Amino acid sequence: MHIGVPMETKVHEYRVGLTPAAVRELTDTGHTVSVQSGAGLGIGFAACRTSASPPSPSETDTPAAE
Repeated sequence: MHIGVPMETKVHEYRVGLTPAAVRELTDTGHTVSVQSGAGLGIGFAACRTSASPPSPSETDTPAAE
């Protein structure tokens, strides 16, 4: 299954439909997850991978520096 995670479009709304851990769990079970570029910035995650391979912990578990 291909799962898409869009960026929130409302002003001052920073929610994301999936956490990096949830993306990892889904990709580990064979799903493809596409995360819109910049979707995690509002919650402190600088980058997310968008391929079927599991993201590495360094890319998903480290909040962006402020």
